[in-house]
Amino acid sequence: YRTKDILSIMEQESGIKLQSLSADGGASINKFLMQFQSDILNININLPKNHETTALGAAYLAGLSSHFWTLEDIKKQHEIKEIYTPNMKTNERTRLYSKWLKTVKDLINSGNSQ
Repeated sequence: YRTKDILSIMEQESGIKLQSLSADGGASINKFLMQFQSDILNININLPKNHETTALGAAYLAGLSSHFWTLEDIKKQHEIKEIYTPNMKTNERTRLYSKWLKTVKDLINSGNSQ
């Protein structure tokens, strides 16, 4: 749900609608989590063949800034292993996310009364 919160703000601020999201790291191995992210965000979640790409991403950025690599070089090396597509119905997505927003609001309000 926090990912949806953040991506919603990013979309509002940039005016760009997210088409897909790439996930990596240990959590990306969790199939339930990746499907749930796809469902709640209502976008495809792309998993690379190499799920530990954080350090690789830093190396790519360094290579780009030093002109060692071009963006095209990096794109050629990035292979998608799996794609999760949204399966959740809109009303269920809305219901679950609304519960999240209510919970956050209730927590904030309970903190203000103390």
